[in-house]
Amino acid sequence: MHRTHSDIKFGVWVMPENKMSGMLETFLTYIIPDEKELLWNYAQTAFIPI
Repeated sequence: MHRTHSDIKFGVWVMPENKMSGMLETFLTYIIPDEKELLWNYAQTAFIPI
């Protein structure tokens, strides 16, 4: 959520189109901008599941 200077709240809800297989996390990986790909690759290697 984002709050504007005039104190208006603004938010966006992203819904998958229900045609691709996978979880919401899978869908979100498709919308990562190319310039953030290096950061995403690092995040995947640094994550250690509990």
